[in-house]
Amino acid sequence: MKETVDEITKFISQGQVKALNEIFSHNTPKTLALGMEIVVAILRNHTNATNIDVELYFSDYTKLVLKM
Repeated sequence: MKETVDEITKFISQGQVKALNEIFSHNTPKTLALGMEIVVAILRNHTNATNIDVELYFSDYTKLVLKM
């Protein structure tokens, strides 16, 4: 499990997640929001996701990495 988490953190950092949350706190670029909804849908093994799902998944970096 530790090796998997280490591999994931090579691709997405806590700073990147924080920056993404900062962008969404000020405005919601439509294409970015759609892209993140697709990412969350894949993580959930669903065909779609909502902006609320994105907010929940990206609100806590540690939980996000463990879900990946």
